[in-house]
Amino acid sequence: MALPQSGKRVVGLYAGWGNFERAARRAGMKVLASYERDRTAVDFHRAGLLVTGEDTPDHVYLADVTQLASIPECDIVVAGIPCQPFSPERAGQQLGMEDERGAPLWEATARLAASGKAKVVVVENVDEAKGPAQSVGAAIFAKYGFRYCQIHVLPASAFGSLQERKRMWATFSVFPMEWDVTEYVTGPRPLSDFLLTVEDFDDDWEAYRAALEPCYVGLGTLRMLIRKQVEETKRGFGLYAVPIDYRGIIGALTKNYWKTGGSAPLLADRCLRCGYQVSRMDSWMYFTVVDGQAGLDKDIGEDGLRYPAHLLCGDCIETLREEGLDFSGHLMPQVRTYLHQRLQAGATSVRRYHPIEGLRMLDMPENLPYPDSLGKAFQLLGNSLHVGTATAVLKAVDRAWPATKGYQMSLWELDPVA
Repeated sequence: MALPQSGKRVVGLYAGWGNFERAARRAGMKVLASYERDRTAVDFHRAGLLVTGEDTPDHVYLADVTQLASIPECDIVVAGIPCQPFSPERAGQQLGMEDERGAPLWEATARLAASGKAKVVVVENVDEAKGPAQSVGAAIFAKYGFRYCQIHVLPASAFGSLQERKRMWATFSVFPMEWDVTEYVTGPRPLSDFLLTVEDFDDDWEAYRAALEPCYVGLGTLRMLIRKQVEETKRGFGLYAVPIDYRGIIGALTKNYWKTGGSAPLLADRCLRCGYQVSRMDSWMYFTVVDGQAGLDKDIGEDGLRYPAHLLCGDCIETLREEGLDFSGHLMPQVRTYLHQRLQAGATSVRRYHPIEGLRMLDMPENLPYPDSLGKAFQLLGNSLHVGTATAVLKAVDRAWPATKGYQMSLWELDPVA
């Protein structure tokens, strides 16, 4: 195992699947300890380290951070403090710092960082936490000697992800510092970089299709997901089809993605008639099917919901034309009837992301073990931060670190702000 390039020692709190710690290693730092109270997250964090060889798993602890008396002496504490008190996914239920997972967890983080004589604490949270972090959060950390605060809201799309995934990144330090991630900005990568292809399965089409099959959703499930999504978030679904080289921004994967659709778009990537993936097609067309009606330009049903499209490949369109179906202009009744029958029979073009695609979007090693339950896999993914963004932040913090020991030590001796 290569020696760290940086001398910084790191302790992780609220570690989840270990992405903050993974970012610290990529930034050349040494992870001394990692604490998380969710057993599933701890088990897969440990299993992942064994598979990837990034580190040994003996420093990953199952523990409630609020019950810890102290942590090992370190330079940096990284903390993915739970976001539920601020999350927009909990519209109308956010209690902010007054939540039991609000100020008490920020207080525990500051207390433990001081116990380990850390010089800097890096906190990640949803961007809605910025205001509370600047006021209540900064005051809490100042009580423990972390008198200097710097906060940025950064999108993961600036650091290689396709998701915007805006997050607040805050540092609380015992000395003044000004960190800047500009030199690490790369911009988003295209959708095609993240999706599974047959090449991932050694050109075995059957293995490829078998891996993706559990991800597809039928018409009934699709309607349920859309209605639930609109009820919970007041937003509809987005749809992106392969192999469009989409370079824009998509919604975040959330912990509820597999169950409710979250705010991430579904994909349409196979022919409704023959089942071939778009990557095997020379040409294709998109259709929207709502309650038996289909059209090239209509995607709003009578219930007011926006429905994703489905695909027909060029070969199947030619076959259907030979059978007398008219594809010119607005679809003729027999085409609408045919598409609706296919959907009613269980055919679908639409699917959720595969967990490996989720790993890629979060810049995680794609060989990491994940739960057999795809829902649980996406719960872990939805609670995880983007590794590339965290790496950029930690590298920037490392570069902004004061150079002289005397400067650091003298400020550590300052009396905390009341």
